[in-house]
Amino acid sequence: MNRRRETMIVRLLCCALPFSVLNVTMFNVAVPDLARVFGVSPASMGWTVTGFAVFYSIGSLMYGKLADRYEVRKLFVFGAAVFGCGSLLGIAADSFPMLLAARMVQAVGASCFPTMATLIPARFVPEERRGKALGTVAATLSVSGGVGPLVGGWIVEWLHWKALFLVSLGVWGVVPFLAKWLPGEREEGGLKANAGRPDAIGAGLIGAGAACLMLAVTRADWRLLAGAAVLLGLFLLRQKAAANPFIPRGLFGRRSYRFGLTMGVLASAANIGVTLLSPLALSRVYGFDAGMIGLLMFPGAFCAALMGRHGGKLADRKGTRLAITLAMGLLGTGLLSLFGTVGLGGQSGLWPWAVAACLIAANTGSNFMQSALAKRVSAALPSGSTGVGMGVFGLTNFLSVGVAGSVVTKLAETAEATAAPALAFGLMLRCRCSFSGCCTAKNGRGANGSLGPFADKCHRAVPGGRLLTATDRGPEGTPGLS
Repeated sequence: MNRRRETMIVRLLCCALPFSVLNVTMFNVAVPDLARVFGVSPASMGWTVTGFAVFYSIGSLMYGKLADRYEVRKLFVFGAAVFGCGSLLGIAADSFPMLLAARMVQAVGASCFPTMATLIPARFVPEERRGKALGTVAATLSVSGGVGPLVGGWIVEWLHWKALFLVSLGVWGVVPFLAKWLPGEREEGGLKANAGRPDAIGAGLIGAGAACLMLAVTRADWRLLAGAAVLLGLFLLRQKAAANPFIPRGLFGRRSYRFGLTMGVLASAANIGVTLLSPLALSRVYGFDAGMIGLLMFPGAFCAALMGRHGGKLADRKGTRLAITLAMGLLGTGLLSLFGTVGLGGQSGLWPWAVAACLIAANTGSNFMQSALAKRVSAALPSGSTGVGMGVFGLTNFLSVGVAGSVVTKLAETAEATAAPALAFGLMLRCRCSFSGCCTAKNGRGANGSLGPFADKCHRAVPGGRLLTATDRGPEGTPGLS
């Protein structure tokens, strides 16, 4: 595939993705107004958000698995068609049950977008240029997430809530062009060559387990958490017993893939802590209104989007290791500075702008991390498991965001606003320890057998931790780290 076609695919993908992200963020702002319109409680209307999140997270994994069996082009068209049908149903909704059904249909279709956001560059862009493509996608998602609440608030205030669904229909104007530019994949009888039948029982178990976990987190229900543990345990047993398991058995045997998943979970949890708690800190500590808070948070989102492609280019030219190290440096610096700045309170009129500077560093680091980790994970996957591998990567990040979001929200209710940045920085430090250990394992020990001063500290900081060694091997004698 030539460079021009690659560029067009990435550009069209970046035109389609905002409709999915905007749908999520715009609707969250409209929940209180919709509760009044339909005469239901905010808690009941909250199911339009909770249910959407459950279907969205599970669907991202299912689309990834299906992408190993069917053409990406066909799956993307199918997801966009379902997403649009849900939007039409929402426009026609005249009751709360109909509105709830519309949101669930939307979620089934929209869940293909986060998987395709990483899968399409991973499958159709060569590794030497993949980081730039993933960085561009990450920048697009960052901008969309930042402007979504503003657009949603403006629509609800000045237009009509049904316009929220009307905006989502815009994806139908992009998908036909993307489908035209996406290359075909070798198929036999409508299926990819050598594609096995997915394990339906395994899919049901992991889907139900993820749903219970999401609901347990959002509803703070220990019974659902216990149910999630049981279902996920049964899924692991099914993985061992099935002839063709839902997730290939050798996938988690790849250390580079496990490393990418772990780093993604920790980084997502750290970043969501800042995203959720920064507005609260600015409100409680400085007493700012919503307009001023938005003004202070906008530079972070804008700079993250502006620098997104550069992070991807860095991963292409210098490798993911350097890109991840720089990302952790920016994110860690932003988190630590934010913790100190919020703790100082409103002693100076300049401190609010210092918070904005901290958010610029944290958001830029998070954007760099997303593109670098996505490239590293995609490079660790065998060609026949790219879809399910990226689907698992997306699902674990969704679950991490959900769990971390609930934790920091509880902290906001019971503790000082400074607790969340401190927790986020702790997660980032643990992330740094894991990365230091893996890098040391790849490069080997020093001349005197030392792991290096920082790696030694990380090793001592993790109870029972064991740094990988250069002699550790993956399955079938493959190197443990890539």
